[in-house]
Amino acid sequence: MPNLFSPLFSADTVVVESAVHLVDDQLMPEELGCIRQAVERRRAQFGTGRLCARRALALLGLPVVPITVGPGGAPLWPAGAVGSITHTSTYCAVAVKPTPPWRSVGLDAEDLRPIDPSIVPSVLTDSERLWLEDLPSDARDVHALLVFSAKEAYYKLQYPLTGRFLDFHDVEIEVDQKGDAFRVRTRADVPAVLASIEGRFAFAEGKILCGIELL
Repeated sequence: MPNLFSPLFSADTVVVESAVHLVDDQLMPEELGCIRQAVERRRAQFGTGRLCARRALALLGLPVVPITVGPGGAPLWPAGAVGSITHTSTYCAVAVKPTPPWRSVGLDAEDLRPIDPSIVPSVLTDSERLWLEDLPSDARDVHALLVFSAKEAYYKLQYPLTGRFLDFHDVEIEVDQKGDAFRVRTRADVPAVLASIEGRFAFAEGKILCGIELL
């Protein structure tokens, strides 16, 4: 499988990607305990993410340990690493970085698809919706999905540092349509380094990919 996310991150990021498949027999007992009551689809997504995460940790030269979940559902990474996991129904990716120097990383993948118009007001701010309305009609769905994905990547970046659940309207995305970057600004009470930060995006293999990292 081609490595889709690597171009979005610095060179010292380890990215591991895989097709989603059921791997219960390869999970550690602590990981299995996190999904004991889950349906098969969720077990496949969770398990593939854990195998990718452990491979990424090994490539960083770190011990292979169970990747369980914290109170908010985020992966718990071992000392020496920060990471993020994303998956669609068929694809999974993990980005892991050494700490120090890196403080956090977030990534998100979404299958390209029409976005449900009924959820747009709950996901996009008024400014984002005005920006969307100025785009050609055939570009609005993909850019609405891009904003959603960028926010998801940012949430994964900020949560390990703040422990806060943010609303979609707490965060505003500005997309550089001439390049491959987006800027996140948040109205929430977060550390200054998280108040305005840039990420990168790409379209590849029928997906929107968003990545963001913090030194």
